[in-house]
Amino acid sequence: MDPNNIVELLSKSFDPQAHEAVERELHALEQTPGYPICLMQIVCHPEIQMPIKQAAVIYLKNMVMRYWESRSDIKDSFVIHDQDKDFIRNNIIEVIISSPDLLRVQLNEIIFTMFKWDYPERWSNVAEKLVAYFSSNEQNMWLGCLHCVHQLVKKYAYKKPEERGALNIALVRLLPLMRERCLLLINDESLPSVTLQTMVMKIFHRIIETWLPLQLITERNFPAWMEVFQIILNRDVPQMTLELDECDRSNSIWWKCKKWCMKIVVRIYERYGQVSLVQDDEYSGFAKFFSNNFAVPIVKIVLIWLNKCRHNVYVSKPVLQQLLMYLNYSVSHAKAWKVVKPHFQDIIRDIALPILSHNADDDGLWVEDPQEYIRSKYDVFEDSFSVANTVASMLTAACGKRGGVLDGLMAFCYNILVTPADQRDPKKTDGALHMIGCLAEILMKKPNYKLQLEDMIVQHVFPEIQSGFGYLRARACWLLKEVSELKFRNKSNVSCEIELLLKCLTVDPDLPVKVEAAIALQHLIRFQESTVIPFLEPHIKVVIVELVKVLQETEIEELSGVIESVISTFSSQVIGVAVEITENLVGTLMHLVQSEDIENSSRALMAMSVISAIETIVEVMEEHPEIMMEIEKIITKVVVYFMENSLFELYEEVLSLVFSCTRERISPNMWNIYFVIYEAFKRDAFDYFTDIVPCLHNYVTVDTEAFLSEPRRLEVLFDICKTVLEVDQGYEEMYTYAAKLLELTILQCPGRIDNYFPHFIQISLERVSKRLKLTESRTMCLQVVVACMYSNIELTLQILETLKLSSANPPLTQGFMKQWIYDMDSFLGLHDRKVCVLGLSAILNLPREKRPAAITFFNSQYMRSLIMLFQGLERAYASRAADDSDSEEEGDEDSEQEELASDEDEYDERTISNLAKKAGASLSSYDDVDEATEETQLEAYTTIIDKEDSVDEYWAFKELLSNLSTTEPEWYESLMRPLNPTQQKYLESILVLAEQRKAAQVSRQIKEQGGYSFGAPSIPMEFRFG
Repeated sequence: MDPNNIVELLSKSFDPQAHEAVERELHALEQTPGYPICLMQIVCHPEIQMPIKQAAVIYLKNMVMRYWESRSDIKDSFVIHDQDKDFIRNNIIEVIISSPDLLRVQLNEIIFTMFKWDYPERWSNVAEKLVAYFSSNEQNMWLGCLHCVHQLVKKYAYKKPEERGALNIALVRLLPLMRERCLLLINDESLPSVTLQTMVMKIFHRIIETWLPLQLITERNFPAWMEVFQIILNRDVPQMTLELDECDRSNSIWWKCKKWCMKIVVRIYERYGQVSLVQDDEYSGFAKFFSNNFAVPIVKIVLIWLNKCRHNVYVSKPVLQQLLMYLNYSVSHAKAWKVVKPHFQDIIRDIALPILSHNADDDGLWVEDPQEYIRSKYDVFEDSFSVANTVASMLTAACGKRGGVLDGLMAFCYNILVTPADQRDPKKTDGALHMIGCLAEILMKKPNYKLQLEDMIVQHVFPEIQSGFGYLRARACWLLKEVSELKFRNKSNVSCEIELLLKCLTVDPDLPVKVEAAIALQHLIRFQESTVIPFLEPHIKVVIVELVKVLQETEIEELSGVIESVISTFSSQVIGVAVEITENLVGTLMHLVQSEDIENSSRALMAMSVISAIETIVEVMEEHPEIMMEIEKIITKVVVYFMENSLFELYEEVLSLVFSCTRERISPNMWNIYFVIYEAFKRDAFDYFTDIVPCLHNYVTVDTEAFLSEPRRLEVLFDICKTVLEVDQGYEEMYTYAAKLLELTILQCPGRIDNYFPHFIQISLERVSKRLKLTESRTMCLQVVVACMYSNIELTLQILETLKLSSANPPLTQGFMKQWIYDMDSFLGLHDRKVCVLGLSAILNLPREKRPAAITFFNSQYMRSLIMLFQGLERAYASRAADDSDSEEEGDEDSEQEELASDEDEYDERTISNLAKKAGASLSSYDDVDEATEETQLEAYTTIIDKEDSVDEYWAFKELLSNLSTTEPEWYESLMRPLNPTQQKYLESILVLAEQRKAAQVSRQIKEQGGYSFGAPSIPMEFRFG
């Protein structure tokens, strides 16, 4: 293959008019031997223009990612030819070493894919090659080599220690080399040198992120690494970086190097470096070594940098966050805390307060883009990187664990709040309120502070809700949310609080204030529902309308949760505006999904939360059919739009909405949706079958008559199940759900769908005849036949005697019975065991003349199987009764956290618990029945036989035995003969229980009918004596 032809095609690909044609030509070449080699040659050719190289490397990356290994989900998928793979393996490292960063980004993904599939089995010499290049004195080879090592380490990042053997073999030689190179370069602060050092830091962090390889990092070599880390942390950043703007400065390689170095020492400290907190006792020796030798020296470096920060020396935010995280973990370490303690008040004043206060960046966003300001404050993805959140964690840890800190901090905040308003910096007021809010949970557990909180809120928080500064109004609302569990002694304060929050929500000009007020109201409803309802109830319609309006303006998902809470709590007040709210929410939803960036995670989450709010309206309006009819008209348009436009990201939520609309009744509109779901399933929603099943269950069971009145509805359900059960291996969970749908349809429609039995039985047994890994899939397919037996035993046996499968000829009865009895102990839960009992009862009750030989063949095993089922039922009923008795939640009493002495380390209760478990493991030698297995996830799909007043399996069994003992004593004797005395005794207890259950059922029925009815006695008008 001529590389020049490929270069010509790649150059044409930049022409928009020729792009599609070029794509087709290049795609046609993918399976041609030598094509990947040509692409790689183009990438490393010195005379080819960079744009063409970039196109070539992207095509090569896509090929490697798609075709390096065969794909199980694609039959006969193409795999890159072996000779092409050999060429790439032999040259990829050299190409990465010699390539610029623009190409290296794509090449890194290529080598990662190769490591994923080939290392070490098919690429065992790669480690030797990396060692050779990294041992070279040619410094320009090192960076590319480190990129390769980084991709190798990435492959094992989340592997267990026992799966890291091949990596450790490579690192035995590579780690010492990396340390030597760092020490060699450590005093060179040029861009190339620090770039290399940064790559070493990133690799080291990857190595220790989830596990500490003690065979590689030992007490002997670790001090040399700590020397490297301390030098990097101690050295100043070049002055020239100050000329860069804030973003570029923070992202400069010098600050990045320091960031990764801090991430290493923080990770070691919090996960492996404190004896009292390590989760795995194999690290206890290392933890003691680190604590004694390095915890304090590093904390001294941290304090040096924080002191620089206090004096306005620039520190990048990522580094500052890591410094504060180290300080946070030092609170639990006695020796480190002893060093930190004298400086802590200064840190609170000069670092924590400014970070927690409204700043210039916040101000700019507040004015220019309040929506973005709100999103930045509620971005869950940014929380873990937030310096403010790290400060909050540090203050909480220090105030909760170290005596005297809380008192000092509260005195500091109090002094700010009592300063006269005209002399007070409003931003410091914001910081002080922020600090108090961060400590709310601790304050409410300290009796002396809890008593004073209400007065503090009235004196210092309520006034700020009326401040002229919007950010202070927002902070005051936020603080009320943080203390929302506090019950005010004075009811007039509750009234004032609600009034102020309502004012902020409804008339405040600033969106962030409205949002904070809304969320504060939600928390008050959650924690003090009975207290706040009387104050909120008169305003609830205005509140809901305003909430929907703010939701439309801000598009943050938290507000959907607020709307849900208000609707659930004030359902009767919502009736008049339910349709209007639904229309507005649907308008918001359609705006979201029709925007270009719906695949953006935050917008998708927002759309999900809006659907959840609509679903809440449906749930509370179920008892108002006339309103539901109007709401359903709106919802059906949404469902149709989502299904017809294949908005996969939201299928799960939309199907949940359909489920809610069909839970109590099924309107003509929702019956139309039944076919919309079917069309989507056949088109592109196959993978969402398990989300479709709850809806189909409703359609079958909620209005069975309507379901059966239109024959096509049953045809659709059967076709969906057939499609799933006939698909190739790899969808076993789906097989279970498809079989469950068939089974519940049989049980729900007794005597109405017998003509479908041959089809149901055939596809179920065809699936069983193929290899199934999940026992649950097999048993549920068998249960389809068992349900048919219970519904019509004679027809089912006739089908089994005559049906022909692709893998077996008739009769199938004996093979089916053998498999069913063999799997009898695998039927779990109440429903499945009940169906088996009823199915076996139907078989045993067959008259002699209609009983096939295959049934008689297993007569010695029937009673044993039934006893096993009843033992399982006994456990399942006991488990359900226990769950019912435990369903009422018990409130946990607030417990004040015990403070640590200054010279005391914190001990993690989880660590103590883990050690206790290990110590006690050898003492535990008995097997216990796992109660969790007594309920299956399919129990929720109920049918008419699962209702309380339906057929009772115990009574059905008792009547069977009573009938057999009189009408067929020989058959009865053959069934009972195999039982031993223990089994016979258990059988007697089953019969006693059957009588008790029957009596209880009769009692329930009498109670439901209004109790016993006594006729009026006939009283004689006169009495005659003697």
